[in-house]
Amino acid sequence: MVIASVSPLVRYLVACTVAVACLAFVPTRAAALYHLAVIDEVMTSYDSDANVQFVEIKMLFGSQNIVANSVLGAFDTGGTYIGDVLTVPTNVANSGANVRWIMATSQWQTLTGLVPDFIMPALLPTGGGMVCWGKPVSSSVPSNYIDCLAYGTYAGPTNVHIGTPTALDADGHSLVRTGHANSSLLDFQCGDPADPTNNAGGSVSMNATTACPVVTTTTTTTTTTTTTTTLPPPPVCGAVPAGGCLSGGKFVVLQKDNTVDTKDLLKWKIVKGEAFVNGDISDPVNTASYALCVYDESADVPTLVGELAVRPNERWLDKDPKGFIYKDKLGTADGVRKVQLKSGISGKTKVQVKAKGSTAGWPQPLDGSAFHDQDSLVTVQFVNDTTAMCWTSDFVAGGTKKNTGTLFKAVGP
Repeated sequence: MVIASVSPLVRYLVACTVAVACLAFVPTRAAALYHLAVIDEVMTSYDSDANVQFVEIKMLFGSQNIVANSVLGAFDTGGTYIGDVLTVPTNVANSGANVRWIMATSQWQTLTGLVPDFIMPALLPTGGGMVCWGKPVSSSVPSNYIDCLAYGTYAGPTNVHIGTPTALDADGHSLVRTGHANSSLLDFQCGDPADPTNNAGGSVSMNATTACPVVTTTTTTTTTTTTTTTLPPPPVCGAVPAGGCLSGGKFVVLQKDNTVDTKDLLKWKIVKGEAFVNGDISDPVNTASYALCVYDESADVPTLVGELAVRPNERWLDKDPKGFIYKDKLGTADGVRKVQLKSGISGKTKVQVKAKGSTAGWPQPLDGSAFHDQDSLVTVQFVNDTTAMCWTSDFVAGGTKKNTGTLFKAVGP
């Protein structure tokens, strides 16, 4: 067992939700001062000691430090509420994107020597269960929380936060967030070493005492031949549209389904957009995957019908201070030929995506008479898998120019 102080490690940020408020009678995007945060890392035991536990919360934006009276709740493998692990007594001092804080047991503090922000009892279920954090109206209702993680042998009901539970447990190692798909299966992986960080920036590295499983699938024939298949990268788009995204004064989408797949088209752009700067854009060359996400509503329930993902690569050009631009004439990433993220002041920014040639992730027509159901929205977003920065456009029927079995064209707002 090795425990050593290290600097905080940067990990993937996730999508988040926001609440809209009015200030001085002018509509603005705003959020409660704790909502824009997520469960980032969890450990339920260490070296076979179930008294060594911690939960790390990570802020996605600034001013998310008003955490007093938030609740850490625990649920068993069947989804039955066990009880409140901790009601957080005070706020934390520091805030900002990627700033973290820790709830941990006194035994964890003794073992690591790092002072957590709050001491909690050792009530997290080992082997499997669900842990949730937020300010719920009812602690026994998972959807009332800000975020949840379902792990190990959990076999209870799903909810908006966990999607599909992960079969990985948090015993002898941590579970650490790597995505934002609202799915415990896709959003968390085994952490070795665990590296929890408190609100003051102090961190420790905890080498796993139980080895992390290898993320591969294996099939064996009767002749004992074994093949190993590497799993594909997780999706960038969430199951439902992300909250808190920027938008613009005008947006346009064009989707065309041709009888020749290589001639399929998808174009989308936001112009006269809200302000953002180069520093708001996650590094698309080395770390961040970006994706155009298309959602179609039926009876006001959104369904992800298309994802065009561009994984980190050198085709991105940094045009600082005017954003980033991506060009690929061959469309090797899901047919995407061009992406422009033009930063600037409010009313002067632009985000656009152009793609050609259908791939598996492309949105397909609903049927022979309509491309989308659009009951009542078609939502198109551009998101990334390392921060909550995103851009969104909602298309209503009144702004739809064409919605046929081969063509969808709409403008907004």
